[in-house]
Amino acid sequence: MQTLAGVKTLAPFAGQTWLDPLNNTAYYPVVLAVNGMLAAWFFHLAATSGKAVPDSDHL
Repeated sequence: MQTLAGVKTLAPFAGQTWLDPLNNTAYYPVVLAVNGMLAAWFFHLAATSGKAVPDSDHL
């Protein structure tokens, strides 16, 4: 199964022109959505952890 990153790199180098519509329309919105969800999850974890600095026994 191809990932969108694989599609983005495959199209210009392998001559796969049938992938151009997918590159031009879906690649960046999907990357933005995935990275946005990941950032939101990290901010959620940071807000609910309650610790800014780890305990000394974890060092």
